Amino acid sequence: MSRNLIASAFALACVATVSASSYTLDASDQYSGSKFFDGFVFKSEPDPTEGYVQYSTQADAASTKYGSKLIDTVNGASYMGVDHTNTYTEDQQGRPSVRIESKRFYNHGLFILDLAHMPASICGTWPAFWTYSRVNYPAQGEIDILENIHEKTASLNVLHTSPGFSVAGNNISKQQTNNQTTYSCDDNATSSPYGTQALKQGCTGTNSDPNSFGSTLNAAGGGVFAMEWTSDVIRVWNFDPKKVPSDVTAGKPEPSGWGLPSFTTAQGTGKIDDHFKDHRIVFDTSFCGLYAGQKGFWEETSCYKKDPVKFATCKSYVGANPEAYKDSYWLIKSLKVYQETGEAPSVPASSLSEASSRIPASSNVPASPNVSASIILSPSLASSTTGSSANVEPGATSISSSR
Repeated sequence: MSRNLIASAFALACVATVSASSYTLDASDQYSGSKFFDGFVFKSEPDPTEGYVQYSTQADAASTKYGSKLIDTVNGASYMGVDHTNTYTEDQQGRPSVRIESKRFYNHGLFILDLAHMPASICGTWPAFWTYSRVNYPAQGEIDILENIHEKTASLNVLHTSPGFSVAGNNISKQQTNNQTTYSCDDNATSSPYGTQALKQGCTGTNSDPNSFGSTLNAAGGGVFAMEWTSDVIRVWNFDPKKVPSDVTAGKPEPSGWGLPSFTTAQGTGKIDDHFKDHRIVFDTSFCGLYAGQKGFWEETSCYKKDPVKFATCKSYVGANPEAYKDSYWLIKSLKVYQETGEAPSVPASSLSEASSRIPASSNVPASPNVSASIILSPSLASSTTGSSANVEPGATSISSSR
């Protein structure tokens, strides 16, 4: 056997080994049905990524203040939409929407999201499902599981970290299905051994599944997204609703049998436990902002091209066309966070504290076509709060694991 074949076989064996885990699910880590929103805090402060959006309080979102409810339970699934009734001018704060963050903080886990629908691929939108820590951002990391902008139909997977963490993609051996476009996860990096990248870009992979985001995902009947986070690896998969592994539907997930992930940190550099800690789960739908609002990205959209004078900016279109956003909603069947068998139990919030800090901007996409090496922000910029590893908002429970 050649040296290269031996190396490839060893690498694949290592990849398989890291997933041979047994997972269990605690009732407090199941988010679904009428109690889904009980596990989340509604963030109503101004969007930290300068989106053209008003994030609603829970009370307002549950009312008909904007013409229809922004949150609801529909046939057992959790609905999160946006205002699709009213118009707004460019000098206003923007279109009302929802941003929620989990009360529980996580260290490791197998996060499985069963989606019936997500915000459609519509000009001006920037929806995301992700996890992050507010402590000394980005020192404790961000994991973008499902995200993109405008009319895109393929999801992005991105990590943001402090210096010392990178991924290899398929450069050493075939181990993921994503097209990896950048490799250093360090938010301040502008290059890696595999090429250059923009400042604040992180390590970005584009899903090879053309139905992994937005309108095409919805047309396929939704999808299931899984993110495994251990001391050894962070990996992401997505499944067509007709091809979900039987162990997932049975509630006994075994990632070792799922085949190649769309994204993996295997064969990269840096210790996961040094770069990813105390994460909240986030769902949001923003508009425009420091990513989708960039001139180059906006001018790629069909909405701009149809009338570049009337809709010269992202804000001008989003504000004037409420009916366009009727399908900008999440419909979540369930979110379950499994833990490896034998992990430590939850830690009371009162026993922990999170350093208060204003989190700097990050990015998870290439620079706009008209902006060279620009600083582009992802949803990770957030206002200061208190909490910590396995910490939670006041009155909530928490989780911490030692792995």
